[in-house]
Amino acid sequence: MLATVPLVFRVLFPRMTARIRQRATQLVQAPQLTRLRLERAAEVPGPELSRIGFTVEEMAAVSSRTLRDMGLVDNLSRLVIFYGHGSACLNNPHKSAYDCGACSGGMGGANARALAMMLNDPRVRQLIAEDGHVKIPADTLFIGGLHNTCNDTFNYFDLDLLPLSHREEFNSVRETLDAAAMLNAQERARRFESAPLTLSPQAAHRHVEARAEDLAQTRPEYGNSTNAMAV
Repeated sequence: MLATVPLVFRVLFPRMTARIRQRATQLVQAPQLTRLRLERAAEVPGPELSRIGFTVEEMAAVSSRTLRDMGLVDNLSRLVIFYGHGSACLNNPHKSAYDCGACSGGMGGANARALAMMLNDPRVRQLIAEDGHVKIPADTLFIGGLHNTCNDTFNYFDLDLLPLSHREEFNSVRETLDAAAMLNAQERARRFESAPLTLSPQAAHRHVEARAEDLAQTRPEYGNSTNAMAV
């Protein structure tokens, strides 16, 4: 009987129920700060804990190659944000198809977070500078994030390490992307039979959030189904 009440609310008011659950969870237990463990002490990699990860030289090589592949070799801004992508929903049997293929079918936020952490390491920056292929200004800061493509929201990692000198830029970027997410939700909502064509960007964003939390929506996102071409 106790389980029936939240289930009924989840079916009838999916977005509101999810918000209440999130707020209640935060009141009971505050989100814990975590850190990625990337550096490997042992010379040779292996399955043991001490052999998992990367050496500083390997992190520099990975980071430099990634920036070069993206064309970010000079004129970097003071704030560079890497986003992984993923899709969080409740009842989609093909949910993993919406996550990142380059991340073995998982969400890409951890990879974005790891890359930002590597590039913020002074030792990695020094090796990249010595290599000479990529020029990173001393005041450039990297942040990792995750774009949830189902409900059009953004999460960011390690913001407790964000210095005051970069907070204004970050807040500006976050506000701009939140506005863009609402417009993107409005565009996506045109393809949903459950959404009227007259939705404002704010209402469309609430609608896609509700679809992600709705047990009745087995295809809450639609993803790339309306793409005419992929390059």
